[in-house]
Amino acid sequence: MIVMQGSSAHELYRDALRYVLEEGETVDVRGYRTKEVLDFATVITQPWHHCHFVPGRRWNPWIAMSEALWILAGRNDFQALLPYNKRIAEFSDDGSTLYGAYGRRIMPQMKFLIERLIKDQSDRRGVIAIWQWPDLMEETKDPPCNDMIMFKIRDDKLHMTVINRSNDLHWGLYAVNIPTFGILQDWLAARLGVEMGTQTHLSNSLHVYRPQLGMKPNWDITRNMTAEGFEPLPMMPKHERAFTEPVATDALVEACNAALSADADDYDGPIPFLMFANDFLRGYRLGRFDLDNDCRYASYFQDWIMAAQVWEGAP
Repeated sequence: MIVMQGSSAHELYRDALRYVLEEGETVDVRGYRTKEVLDFATVITQPWHHCHFVPGRRWNPWIAMSEALWILAGRNDFQALLPYNKRIAEFSDDGSTLYGAYGRRIMPQMKFLIERLIKDQSDRRGVIAIWQWPDLMEETKDPPCNDMIMFKIRDDKLHMTVINRSNDLHWGLYAVNIPTFGILQDWLAARLGVEMGTQTHLSNSLHVYRPQLGMKPNWDITRNMTAEGFEPLPMMPKHERAFTEPVATDALVEACNAALSADADDYDGPIPFLMFANDFLRGYRLGRFDLDNDCRYASYFQDWIMAAQVWEGAP
C-alpha cells in the first residue's frame, strides 16, 4: 500500500502524478497503454479545500460542481450534466440515464446512515455500498468506478474513506472524485453536527494513459503538468466551508435540483454555498464569467472563483 498524505488535492496532485510516472507499471487495458500503481491511498487532512490550481492543469470547476450537486440530488439522468460536460452522453446505454450514477445509488442509503451515526457516534457500520453484485454481469458503458464509502466519527470529526476499483488520475481522482465526494462529506459532517476529518481515497488501480495512436487525449494533461516542473503552487485563496449549518436531505435535494435546472426558480437560501452554486452554474450556462459580481456570496468561495478564472485564462 502506497500512502500519500497532504492538506489538499492542490498540494498532492503533482506528487501523485510524478509517483505514477516513475514507479508505475505499464499495463495495456482495452487497447490503451497505461502507467498503473496498485493500492494507492490519497489522504487529505483538510478536505474542505475542494479546488486545485496546478500549473499545466486546466481543471474545469463547473464539471466538478455540477456533478457534486447531481450526486447530492440523487439523480441518474445525464441531461442535468450536459451543459457542463459535452461528452457525458457517450457513457449512456439508453440515451437518457447513466447506469453507474452515484447519487441514485448513494442517496437512498443516506437516511439510514445518518440515523446510525446519530444513534452511536462510535459505530463502525457506517458503510454506503455503491457497487452491487449485478454490476459484475452488466455490459455497460458506465460501470461505477467508486464502489464503497465508509464513514466514521472520531473525536467529533467525520472521516470518510472512498474505495475505488479503477481511478484515472486526471479525469477521475483529481477532476471529480476528490471535489464531489469532499462536498458530500462536507454536507454530511454539518448534518451530523461534527467537524470534517480526513478524506481518503483508496485507489485499487491509479493510472494515467500513455501516448499512442488513437489515444485518449488526457496525455496532454500529463505532458503539460510535467512541462511546468515544480514551480511554487499558486496560493489557495481564503474561503468558507461549503456547509457550516445542518441541511436536511429533502431541502438539499430541492436546492441541488434548482441549481442544475435551467427552468427551475433560483435557490434562495438559507445556505450560502447552494446560492453560490446556483449562480455559478447559471453563469456558465449563460456564458457570463463576471462571477465575482454575478454570484451571491462570491467572497465566501473565492477558491471556486479562482478556479473558474484559471480555466477561462488558460490557453
